Amino acid sequence: MKRGSKWGGLLLASVFVVVNHFSNAQLELPEDKVHWKLSVSQNGEDAEVICTVTCEPEWHINALELPAGTFGYASTFELIPSDDFTSVGSPIEPEPHLGHDEILDEDLAYHEGTFKFRQKIKILSNDDFKIKGSFSFQTCDAEKCLPPHTAEFTIRIKGRKIEEADANIEESFTEVNGDQAKDKDGNNFVNVNDEWHKVPKGNSVAFYKKYLTILEADK
Repeated sequence: MKRGSKWGGLLLASVFVVVNHFSNAQLELPEDKVHWKLSVSQNGEDAEVICTVTCEPEWHINALELPAGTFGYASTFELIPSDDFTSVGSPIEPEPHLGHDEILDEDLAYHEGTFKFRQKIKILSNDDFKIKGSFSFQTCDAEKCLPPHTAEFTIRIKGRKIEEADANIEESFTEVNGDQAKDKDGNNFVNVNDEWHKVPKGNSVAFYKKYLTILEADK
């Protein structure tokens, strides 16, 4: 009786070890196939939040924008809105690979290797702050797809640097045309609500004026 119990216990233990080893060998997690890191590219009040993604060989994730009628799980890159910034447009992704699944008869759009998702933002806060967001994806290889995965993140952003305005800023203007002006260094200025604002480099006068008008309306 005791001998039978001993051998029975050894048999059960052996079965458990084999089953446990098999289960661990078969377990595949999305975060083991896809890696990501967050960074910020900033120039004053203009910035980009960048998500650099790397997929393991033979694995890929779906694009942010999928073809109409597809059954796939679109990837997302989202920032939680706050009073410290405003998003400019939608997230930007590189040109995806395109394909067609003959079995499911659906068009595919996906990314593989290393690539970047970008979200442009306009910084409204003078003080440093944090942005919270999420990156969601489903990763697949040639045979299967793993369950969708969502990773939440927090990233620190520097407050915008506000240049001290010249007390007599209008004296520096070499050209004035209504609510627009230019100084001797070629900098553009726009007047909104009787206050002159320097137009950041890379922005058109019309765009920055519209942006400032919206900010004033929201106050």
